[in-house]
Amino acid sequence: MSDCSCTSKYENSGLTSCIGALIKVSRRIIMVPKYADDGTLNKVTVPTTFNSAYFTALINQADRSKRWYPLPKHVGAEIAKGESTFETHSDNSKSFIHEGVSSFKATFPDMQPFYLNVLKSGRCTDMACFIVDKSGALVGLTNGEENVLYPFSLNRNTTDAIYMFATDTTTSKIALSFEFDTDQQDENISKIDSVDMVGVNLLLSGFDGLYDAIKSQTTTAQTTMTFKLYAKSGSAASPVAITGLLAANFALYNVTDLAAVTVSTAVESTTVPGTYTLTYASQTVSDVIRITPTKTGVDFTDVIAATATVV
Repeated sequence: MSDCSCTSKYENSGLTSCIGALIKVSRRIIMVPKYADDGTLNKVTVPTTFNSAYFTALINQADRSKRWYPLPKHVGAEIAKGESTFETHSDNSKSFIHEGVSSFKATFPDMQPFYLNVLKSGRCTDMACFIVDKSGALVGLTNGEENVLYPFSLNRNTTDAIYMFATDTTTSKIALSFEFDTDQQDENISKIDSVDMVGVNLLLSGFDGLYDAIKSQTTTAQTTMTFKLYAKSGSAASPVAITGLLAANFALYNVTDLAAVTVSTAVESTTVPGTYTLTYASQTVSDVIRITPTKTGVDFTDVIAATATVV
């Protein structure tokens, strides 16, 4: 609750015949920037149609400051609150100072170390999170407002992610922990129930976050270029290839001439998956070419930034 004042009163204590479904154990975290680049707080506005298209658009939002970043499902979630702080006087009476800090910890089983990069990046940005409980409800805060649900603000300096090696009886995993912003009030916690969503289960695959693509350029000639597209997962020798792209999935742009370049063909290697050869109209030697691939679920920002020079 807010600080006491001369107008404070004891709230009515009755309950309606139905208080709604209880919030259950956390099964997934959806990371969301606290603020969009325009300075507004990210939030969910009610009413709206909470269907697959709504959530898919948020996950694939081009503006990273408004994008949702669902983490994999976790196990063993604990959300605990520390004891409140009181001042103890000489007669042993007490005065309330502030509530304790709420903290979160959970484990992602069967994980590779590279995913630490994702989780640790929360230390460097002003992030918040929605909680998805075991029933698929989206849990957040109303902040005392009507028809909105805000994500929980995090204390970014407390985010910690630890890789745990496998043992003879356990698999490798990653433990994540952080603290929530101390200014949030638990009485403002609310949710959007799974029954309020249309054909959506936020715990199922299909609502996973984007993953980053990497490009390894082989050749860039006047009429052809060859490169490999892959993700950070897999092994150092055999990273997971990004396969199945066609000519329609590629756009080329001549940065030097400020002109689009039409892709004539795009052929994927049959022996080295994820390796593509593009053909196009002849370009001038030393011109800089930008490649823009597209594929659902993949963020090609790093690929687009890694331009190639015609030789």
